[in-house]
Amino acid sequence: MTTTPKDILFDEEAREKLLSGINQLADVVAFTLGPKGRNVGMEKSWGAPQITNDGSTIVKEIDLEGFENLGVSIAKEVVQKIKEKAGDGTTTGIVLLRALVEAGVKHIASGASPILLKRGMDKAIDTALKSIDELSREIKTDAEIRSIATVSASGNAEVGNLIADAM
Repeated sequence: MTTTPKDILFDEEAREKLLSGINQLADVVAFTLGPKGRNVGMEKSWGAPQITNDGSTIVKEIDLEGFENLGVSIAKEVVQKIKEKAGDGTTTGIVLLRALVEAGVKHIASGASPILLKRGMDKAIDTALKSIDELSREIKTDAEIRSIATVSASGNAEVGNLIADAM
């Protein structure tokens, strides 16, 4: 029985391919970010093309060749964890993933220790989460629910009102 040989990349070449995959994915997903975000059309192997502005839907449909797909695989894992914990925010998560990986690659290339870099990122995440907790507030009024629902419905007030009424 023979096995298929595996290609293995190291150092700068591996980091470049990883970042390239994340960048290609993030370029498409970031296009949909925010209230003025645009839709993305995706060709399907069967049926009609799909048009969406949902980051997690886009991420599920993208696969790249070779080592660049490692970046896509990491992004898919990030999206899954965001959906499990928060339910929304996957597009923002991908944009943040790109920023973190770009900064990490830059610092490692200039000689920083990947282990110390990871520890620093963990501390920064803890600090950011504490700040978010301090800034967050409970939503109490129907008007606040309507406003949030409308934003979540891509600015569609009619859908926002229906969601608010259902709650």
